[in-house]
Amino acid sequence: MNKLQFNEGGQPLHLDDLEFLQDATVSPIQSLIVSWGNCILGGCEITYD
Repeated sequence: MNKLQFNEGGQPLHLDDLEFLQDATVSPIQSLIVSWGNCILGGCEITYD
């Protein structure tokens, strides 16, 4: 499991840490969207028939 651990007293921040935080947010969303197939997530209105 990927974990970002923070220590008391602060820690140096690296670009890899920021990339990990972004990937950790996007990965679960991508897993949910894969089940829908091809779709547009922005720039459109959703209508129901």
